Amino acid sequence: MDFPKLLRTLRGDQHTGYIRLTAPDFAGILLFHEGHLLEALSSTAGARSGEAAFQAMRRSMDAGTGGLDVIDLAGETVEALAKLLTAPLLYTGLLGRFVNFDALIAFLNEEGVEGAVLVVGGADIGIILLSHGKVLGAYTQTNPALNTATTGVAKIATDKTARIEVKSGSGSVVPLDVENALSRAY
Repeated sequence: MDFPKLLRTLRGDQHTGYIRLTAPDFAGILLFHEGHLLEALSSTAGARSGEAAFQAMRRSMDAGTGGLDVIDLAGETVEALAKLLTAPLLYTGLLGRFVNFDALIAFLNEEGVEGAVLVVGGADIGIILLSHGKVLGAYTQTNPALNTATTGVAKIATDKTARIEVKSGSGSVVPLDVENALSRAY
């Protein structure tokens, strides 16, 4: 597949969502909002995010192995995902045994938090995406379908060893410069 052509097509179509590349030795995601590349993630050590992850995905695409998925998402969801990946931590190190999770979500709603709640339990991981404090969607590793019910994530938070983090940032995510990245040798 012609990777630069794919990226230009997604920009021209003002794609909002992500593309995912999975290969036997690689996994990568490019997150788009209205055709602009907001973030890149890869499984390559030393190139987990940003332009380094973009170049790792570019190398893998040029190698021609793996499967490619193009997924559409709502703009608010993409923005919340970008903040999950790039926003600073608001609260970290919260333990499930000490946190009233429903009260935490209510507080974040009252405060109008922009960002995400990440819960890492012993057997599962859950994420709640927030926009102005309202739940845009929630999903878990075992149930990746995005929905507005937070019960799956709340269940993970009841694990005494669960770790809870809240990421928040009110600013906008700065898109990566695709043309500049494509012009560089990798």
